[in-house]
Amino acid sequence: MENRKKKEGFSIVEIIVVTAIMLILSSLFIGFNRTSGKNLLLYTEEMKVMGVLEEAKSLTLQRLKKDDVNIDVRVCAYGVSFTMGGAYSIFRVTKDVEDFTCPVGNAGARETVNSYQLDSGVSFSMIPNQGWVAFVAPYLETENSGEIRMKIAGLPYEKIIEVSAGGSISIK
Repeated sequence: MENRKKKEGFSIVEIIVVTAIMLILSSLFIGFNRTSGKNLLLYTEEMKVMGVLEEAKSLTLQRLKKDDVNIDVRVCAYGVSFTMGGAYSIFRVTKDVEDFTCPVGNAGARETVNSYQLDSGVSFSMIPNQGWVAFVAPYLETENSGEIRMKIAGLPYEKIIEVSAGGSISIK
């Protein structure tokens, strides 16, 4: 009975196998965790842009308010303009009381209300044709409706916000 070897500890092969398995699982977890963080960043920026669009829509519902400076001028539309660089801003369009149409298509008639910037890792990959969406009072008609797409460079994920001609804002 004394010929039996007393086994102490683990063999070198067992230690190498366990270490290799731990390294593989760790690298998978770290890669997944970084991707999840970037997805969260993209989702956060999507919600911010949605909030700005909703704010412009809400301001439009307070339609035809008097301008503080000139009683002959009325605000007829609010909208959001976008640049591919990641900047976006709320603008308003005013018109004379006698005018029947809102000059929302005239870039010179737009006055910036608030400006915003996407996080540096996020960019717009697609914006509406002319780079803006506007909600026109009194019936909340949407001018230049379309899709706004956002993405993070190097990742296949993309967030899409759609603004319909009827004024609804939805996530695809």
